[in-house]
Amino acid sequence: MLLGAISLLLAMHSTTAAQPPAQPAGESEERAAPQLHAPFTEEERAIIRKAVSRELRDPSSAQFRWNERKKNAVYCGFVNGRNAYGGYVGFTLFYLIYSESRLEAYQVKLVDPQGTALDNYVPLTLCEKAGYNLDPTLGEDDELSD
Repeated sequence: MLLGAISLLLAMHSTTAAQPPAQPAGESEERAAPQLHAPFTEEERAIIRKAVSRELRDPSSAQFRWNERKKNAVYCGFVNGRNAYGGYVGFTLFYLIYSESRLEAYQVKLVDPQGTALDNYVPLTLCEKAGYNLDPTLGEDDELSD
């Protein structure tokens, strides 16, 4: 499965690595909007919650903000969780590579807020190229129960 995820990343990189010819002066470069996929069902969101929560210090503290789902095998959203001192650290970007035929997480990675630019290059680039929002203030919150 990991080999499939790596192949997907390499394929996405190789298709985006070649630069299109330069635009003539005065013409604006417009990026085609990514196509949207049907929203995740509650069952699918539960699978994502479980896969992403495993990456946290305190999995039971996970709070999610959801982006619109794009029509590809990558999903990027935001998760907040408690640190070793019991405080929430703030919403952090995560990406998930999954099978479109059935929701099964092949790879989950969180962006490390203290990480280097090199550490976070792959998740940030992957999410940006897939057309996802990278601003955690714009996501749709999970309904929180008190």
